[in-house]
Amino acid sequence: MLIIEYFLRRKTAEYAISAHYDHTCVWEEVLQNKRLSKYNHTAIDEQFYFYQSDVL
Repeated sequence: MLIIEYFLRRKTAEYAISAHYDHTCVWEEVLQNKRLSKYNHTAIDEQFYFYQSDVL
């Protein structure tokens, strides 16, 4: 709970995620998930575009 308190409340952020052990770029993660067919490609794209539009 202290981590949530620190990153979300004190920093007034909307969400927090942990660092990925291998990728440092969201786009790299998107491409890797598609390569591995982990999820439906359309669903991956929709989620990525949602994140992308949130920061613009």
